[in-house]
Amino acid sequence: MDVLSFIPASASICVSRDCNVFRERGGNTQRVGDSPASRRAVADGLDALITLKRPTLTVPPSPPAILSDWLLLGWETFPGHVDYRLSINAVGEDGKTQIVSFDADPNRVAVFNRWKAKREEWEGNERPAREAMSLFERFFDLHGTLQREGEK
Repeated sequence: MDVLSFIPASASICVSRDCNVFRERGGNTQRVGDSPASRRAVADGLDALITLKRPTLTVPPSPPAILSDWLLLGWETFPGHVDYRLSINAVGEDGKTQIVSFDADPNRVAVFNRWKAKREEWEGNERPAREAMSLFERFFDLHGTLQREGEK
């Protein structure tokens, strides 16, 4: 079932950038939001279809500096994939190139595992906000479509 299918075809709805929903009555657009005045408008019988609030999105926890040369791209996105390079080239004390394995330093492995667990917890906590943002964006797209069709 399409999440927007419950809105009647005859409805006039507008979703603004600041997450307020408007309903047109008699040619006048009226705001329905989360302000005291808007709540009074709803109490006075204004037909609000839905009120949306833009969710607050957060960024993942930053990795510790010890991991900066090791992490592969993707850890900073949602949903992200956290992985590391198995080895890197480094210049040794003698000035020669050496291949360093990720697991050569047990502390690095432990730090990675702790950070990865923290990032996975962030991702689990962030999922509802990202899903809400997806819904908000669909309503905002609907608003744009209705605006364009109304101008025709």
